[in-house]
Amino acid sequence: MKDALPFRVSALRQKLTRLQGLTANAKEASDLAVLRKELATSAEAVANLVRQQTMLSGLGVKIQPPASLGNVRKRATTVREKFRTEKKSATLKKGTGWTSLLSDGDAAINDIERALLDGWRDFRMAVYSGDTPSVIDKRIARTPQNVQALNEYERVHSQFSALFQTVPTSAATVETCKKLASDLMRISEKFDFEVGTEVKRFLAAVQSGGAPLALLTAEVLKWLADNNATEGYLIRASSQP
Repeated sequence: MKDALPFRVSALRQKLTRLQGLTANAKEASDLAVLRKELATSAEAVANLVRQQTMLSGLGVKIQPPASLGNVRKRATTVREKFRTEKKSATLKKGTGWTSLLSDGDAAINDIERALLDGWRDFRMAVYSGDTPSVIDKRIARTPQNVQALNEYERVHSQFSALFQTVPTSAATVETCKKLASDLMRISEKFDFEVGTEVKRFLAAVQSGGAPLALLTAEVLKWLADNNATEGYLIRASSQP
């Protein structure tokens, strides 16, 4: 009986050691779970936005990736390499690397969202840069044909403009945008502008996607100045050769 006691004490000590190890492992697992949860939200948001950017770029929407996206990637690589060396929660918490990764992630989310919206709104001008219904209304004669065309134009233009309030999450929205732009160009051809020949040619070209500089004649410039319309137009490089 006396001989059995040391063995029992030794076994108890070993059991307590194992329990202590399990407790430590549980604490470590809990700490890592907390850190993983902290990162999950921003990581998922960034991933979704990057997928959205890739989708839009593939459909012809030009998006300029923000510098903060590159920053968060570099920061994540640095943190990951340190964790590979010593896979403990303390490694992640040490210094400012972890908190900087989280703040860089938040900054990247805001910047990507802004870049997507800017790129999408620039795309609007690329697919259709014609005048608004209110501007056209001031420049056409109130003939039945013009009134009918204007009503149709106003309806389609309203649908077209509504698409640019938020960034598309599907290719279908971009394709709808392109179709509506094509419809606006088609409807624009029905307008009979109550102006001189050269001005009429210029306005028709504007409504059809853009007027070349060759149409910006002296008569057109005078008409624009007389109607305080000079600021309503801008010169941009054409994607056409």
